[in-house]
Amino acid sequence: MFGLTFSRWYLFIAAFVIQFCIGCIYAWSVLNHPIDLAVYGDATKGRAVNAFYIAIGVFGAATSTMGPTIERKGPQWGVFVGTVLYMIGHIVTALGCHYESITWIYIGYGVITAIGMGMCYISPVSTLQKWFPDYRGTAAGFAVAGYGAGSVVWSKVYLPTIDAVGLAWMFVLLGAIMSAAMFTSALVLRLPPADYTVNGLNIHGDIVDESEGLEDKISTAYREVQTPRANDEPAKSPIRQLTLKQALLTPDFIFMYIMFFGNQLFGVIVLSRLSSMCTEIFNKSAGTASDIVSINSAFNCCGRLAFPVISDCLVRFFKVEKTFARKVLYYFTLGAQVIVLGSLPTVIRHDSYTVFIIMIFVLTCSYGGGFGTIPAFVTDMFGAYNIGPMHGIILTAMAIGGVAGGLSFNAAYNNKVADGMSVGEAYIDNIQIIFVVVCIGFAVLFLVRTNVKDRFEPGYHYSLCGKRVISIPPKDKAAKESEGETDRWHRNLTKFNLFAMFGLTFSRWYLFIAAFVVQFCIGCIYSWSVLNHPIDFAVYGDATKGRAVNTFYIAMGVFGTAAAILGPTIERKGPTWAVCSGTILFMTGHIVSALGCQYKSIALIYIGYGVITAIGLGMCYVSPVSTLQKWFPDYRGTAAGFAVAGSGAGSVVWSKVYLPTIDAVGLPWFFIMLGAIMSAAMFTSGLVLRVPPPNFTVHGLNIHGNVVDESEGLEDKISTAYREVQTPRANDEPAKSPIRQLTLKQALLTPDYIFMYIMFFANQLFGVIVLSRLSSMCTDIFDKSANAASDIVSINSVFNCCGRLAFSAISDCLVRYFKVEKTFARKVLYYFTLGAQVIVLGSLPTVIRHESYSVFVFQIFVLTCSYGGGVGTIPAFVTDMYGAYNIGPMHGVILTAMAIGSVVGGLSFNSSYNDKVADGMSVGEAYIDNIQIIFVVVCIGFAVLFLVRTNAVDRFEPGYHYSLFGKRVISIPPKEKDAEKEGEAETEYEKLPESTV
Repeated sequence: MFGLTFSRWYLFIAAFVIQFCIGCIYAWSVLNHPIDLAVYGDATKGRAVNAFYIAIGVFGAATSTMGPTIERKGPQWGVFVGTVLYMIGHIVTALGCHYESITWIYIGYGVITAIGMGMCYISPVSTLQKWFPDYRGTAAGFAVAGYGAGSVVWSKVYLPTIDAVGLAWMFVLLGAIMSAAMFTSALVLRLPPADYTVNGLNIHGDIVDESEGLEDKISTAYREVQTPRANDEPAKSPIRQLTLKQALLTPDFIFMYIMFFGNQLFGVIVLSRLSSMCTEIFNKSAGTASDIVSINSAFNCCGRLAFPVISDCLVRFFKVEKTFARKVLYYFTLGAQVIVLGSLPTVIRHDSYTVFIIMIFVLTCSYGGGFGTIPAFVTDMFGAYNIGPMHGIILTAMAIGGVAGGLSFNAAYNNKVADGMSVGEAYIDNIQIIFVVVCIGFAVLFLVRTNVKDRFEPGYHYSLCGKRVISIPPKDKAAKESEGETDRWHRNLTKFNLFAMFGLTFSRWYLFIAAFVVQFCIGCIYSWSVLNHPIDFAVYGDATKGRAVNTFYIAMGVFGTAAAILGPTIERKGPTWAVCSGTILFMTGHIVSALGCQYKSIALIYIGYGVITAIGLGMCYVSPVSTLQKWFPDYRGTAAGFAVAGSGAGSVVWSKVYLPTIDAVGLPWFFIMLGAIMSAAMFTSGLVLRVPPPNFTVHGLNIHGNVVDESEGLEDKISTAYREVQTPRANDEPAKSPIRQLTLKQALLTPDYIFMYIMFFANQLFGVIVLSRLSSMCTDIFDKSANAASDIVSINSVFNCCGRLAFSAISDCLVRYFKVEKTFARKVLYYFTLGAQVIVLGSLPTVIRHESYSVFVFQIFVLTCSYGGGVGTIPAFVTDMYGAYNIGPMHGVILTAMAIGSVVGGLSFNSSYNDKVADGMSVGEAYIDNIQIIFVVVCIGFAVLFLVRTNAVDRFEPGYHYSLFGKRVISIPPKEKDAEKEGEAETEYEKLPESTV
C-alpha cells in the first residue's frame, strides 16, 4: 500500500528488528534481584535466575520441534504465532509479579514467552540464508547480532521502566511494544521463489545453469550441482540427497552439535549471572554491574556479526572453501574460551577485576561468534532446504546448557555457599567443570569433516593435509544380520521364557547394557571404605577401630578365588546360570551382614559380605565379561572396558548412596534394602545374557577374533580345540593366527600367562589397597573432613571407571585404526599403566611428607586410572593371547592376583600400619613405609611385562624365545623330557607361513 518495490535487503531490517526484540532474554540478569525482592522480599534469594534457565531450555526445544512446521508454513506464520505467545507470556509473568508467584513467572516467561521466542528466532535466520547465498555468513551474523544488540538496550531500559511503572506493568508495557515491532516486521518476511537465483547462485549457494528447467530447480532433494571452489573452477557441490533424519544422524552434524554445546555453555551461564558476579565477587555496585552487562551485551552483538562476516571474507576474497572457513572461526572461538577459562580461576582468586572483565568480554564475543556463524555453517554443510529445522535442533544444545548446565550451576553454587565456601571459590569450582566441557568441544571440532571426498565416501573418513588419518568402513548389511539382530528372544530359563511374551528382537548390543548393569551393581564393593566407620561404630562403638576394613580384604580374596574356581563351571553352564546363582548368594550375604550389624557381630559381617556375597560377586563378575568377549571379537577391548567400567561407575554412585540410606533406614536395613534393589537388577540382566551360537561370526570374525572362511563347514566351526585360522594382520594380509591347541592347564602353565599374572598382580596391588583406605588416608594424613574425604572417594571412583573404559577402548583403536597387532596393542597399554604407577609411587612419599594434599589427590587419581585401565584391558589381553573358549576360567584365575593382593597385601598393609602407629610412628610415615614396599612390587611387574611375548613365532617355537626388533635376544631350548609334550606345538610352529616367521 506504500507503493514500495520489494528488495531482499528489506529482510535484513525485518530480521534485525525481530532478533532485537527477543534479545531481551539476555538482559534477564538485570531482573534477578528486582523479581526476587518482589516475590520473596529478599533480593539475594537466587530463585529468579531459574526463569532464565527454563526459558533457554524451552527456547531450544521450541526451535527444534517447531522447525519443520515453520519450514512448511513459512516465516510469516512462524513470527505471527510466536509473537502472540510472546505477548501472552509477558502478561502471565506480570500477573506472577503482581501476585508474588514465582511459579507463574516460570510458566509465563520460562515456558510461554520462550516458545514464542524460539519460533521468532529461527524464522528470519533461515529466511535470510535462502535469500542471501552470496552473503550467507553476513546475513546470519546480522540477524543474530540484533539479538545481542537487544540485550544491550533492554538491560538499560528495564530498571528505569520498573522505577517508572512498577515491575508488573514493565512486563506488560515493554511486551506490547516489542510485540508490535515483531508483528510489523513479520509482514516483510517471505520465502524466495522456487527459481530464485542471485549472482548466478541458487539458495544452496551453488552455481546453476541458467537454462536449467524449473522442474529441476524446485526439487526438494539434495543433489549434486555446480559450486565455486577455491581455484574458481566449477566442481561438484558438497550437497547430498539426504532427508532431514539422515542429515541429523551424520557424524558431522553430531560433532557440530557437541562442538556448539561446548561453545555456548559458559556464555549462556555468564549472561544470566554476570551482574551477580560483579556485585558478589568484586563488591561492585548494582549500577556498575548493570553497565558491565550492557557493555558485555555489545561484545555479544559484535561477536555475532563480526565472526560470520570474517568467514564470508575468507570465502569471497581469500578463496577459502566455505565450510572450512566456518570451521576455522570455531577453532578461534573455542580456543579463546579454553585459554580464558583455564586462567579465570587465578584471576578471581587475585581479585583482578579489570582482567576479569576483559576475559568475560572475550568469552562473550567468542560465544556470540559461535551463535552468529552456526546458521551459515549448517547451511553450507547440508544445504538450504532443511536449514530451519536443523538450526532449531542444534539450538537444543543451548537448551541443554541452559537447563542442565544453568540449573546445576545455580544449585551447586548455592550449596557450596551454604556450606561456608566463599563466593569466589564457589564460582571457581563450577568454572573448572565448564572448562573441561569446552576442551571436549574444541577437540571434537577437529572431527567435523569439511573435505568433500571424506564426507561423500561411505563410512567415516578423515584426511589431514591430503593424507587420510582416520578410516572407518561402513557396516555392511550382511554383518548386521550376522549380529543376530533378526533372531527372536525365545529362550527358556528353567521353563520360564521371560522375553518370548514380549516378542523382542535380539541384538548383541543388549548384552552391553546387561553386562554394565551387573557390573554396576557389584561395583558397590569398591565403595566399602565409606562403610568402615559406620560399621566399626555400630559393632564396637568406636568409629576408628579399624576392623571393618578387613571385610573388604576378605571379600576381594574370596572374590578372586571364586572367579578362578568356578570359572570352568560357568563356562559349561553359561552366563545366565552364573549370574542368577551369583545373585542369590549376593542377596544371602547381604542378609547375613545385616544380622551381623543388628547383633554387633563382626564375624557375621566377615562371613556374610566377606565370603557369601564375595562368592556371588565373583560369579557375576566373570560371566558378562567373558560373554562380551565372545560376542564382540571386533570390539574386544571396548567390550571388556565398558563392562568392567560398570563396576567403576557403580562405586561412584554407591559411595554417595550409602550414608544417606544409612541415615534414613539404619545400618541393618541398609544392607537388606540396597541388596534387594541390586539383586533384582542383576537377576533381570542375567536373563538377557547368553553365549553366541557355535557358528557365530560378525564382520567376518569368529569368537576368537580370527577371519574365517564363510564356506567352512559347521563341523569345523564348532570344534572346541584351538586351531589355526585366518586373522587380520597389521599389513592387512591374512596370516596364521597365534592360537594353539592348548588345554586350560597347558595355557595356564605357559610362561606368558605366568608373566601376565605377575604383571597384573603388580598393576592392581596399590589400587586395591587405596580403594579401601582412601577415605581414611584423607582424614588421617591430611586432616580432611569426612565429607571432603567422601567426595574424593567419589571422584576417585570416576577415574577408576574412566580408566577401565578408556584404556581398553584406546587399545581397540590401536588395533582397528592404526593396524597395530592386537596383543602388542594391549601390552603397550600396560607399559603405560605400570610406568605411571612407578613414577607416582616413587614420588608419593615426598608428597606425603610435605603435606601437599592437591598433589597427593592428583597422584591418587592417576594411580586409580591406571589400576582401572589394567582391570579393564586384561580380559581382551587374555582372549587375544589364548582364544575365547577358556576366557572365563582364565580370566577368573588371573583375578586371583587381585585376591592375593587384597588378602595378603591388604591385611599385611593394615597390620603393619597399625603396628607402626602403635609404636609411635606418625600416620604419614606408617603409610610411607608400606608404600615403598608396594613400589618395589610394581617395579618388578613393569620389568616382567617385558617378558610377555606378543610375537607369534617366539610363542609357537618350543622352549622360551624372545625377539626384539626382529633379533632374538633370549633363547631357552625346551627340556628333553618335555620335547614330546611340545611336539604338537612344534608341528604348529612349522605350519606358520614363511612370511610370518
